[in-house]
Amino acid sequence: MAFAPVVVAAAEELSGRPKIDVEGSLPVQYVDTTTPNSRTSSMMYAPFLKVMATSYLQPGLTTSVYAEGGHDPLGRFRDNDNTSANFGANIVRRWGAFSVGVALEHSYFYTGVFSRAPNVVNGLNVFARYIWLPNNNLRIVPSANATIRFEDSLVLQRYLYNARVEIEQRLWGSW
Repeated sequence: MAFAPVVVAAAEELSGRPKIDVEGSLPVQYVDTTTPNSRTSSMMYAPFLKVMATSYLQPGLTTSVYAEGGHDPLGRFRDNDNTSANFGANIVRRWGAFSVGVALEHSYFYTGVFSRAPNVVNGLNVFARYIWLPNNNLRIVPSANATIRFEDSLVLQRYLYNARVEIEQRLWGSW
């Protein structure tokens, strides 16, 4: 079971055709707040859509181009109704469970649901991750990345560094 993703990836690498992935969600949230003196209701929706094409250049080396937009995808934490549109490309080298890569992204950040574009940025990201499967029901993925953000005029905005560990315990079904 733990080797199924590796077998599928190897078959895709041999096919020579780009792989197209589409991801989307539209969760709806209704909030009704009642106090002794007032009552307010609000409804918020959170559209998200991503389209990505991945090509296998050689065994273990992939490149992707993608476009995504909306709120953060379902499953990520969100505390406002802001949206973004991102266009990017990456190249990733994989050695078994370990991978490293570089990504370049152009992003538009909106206040509200695509209402006003307050910020346009570009990002250059270098990343590494390892997928550790200690058993068939547990997946641990430590990762690290460093990003340089700059404006369209190439004025540096900031450096971002991130390290995280994702731990997934399968309760039932496949990954």
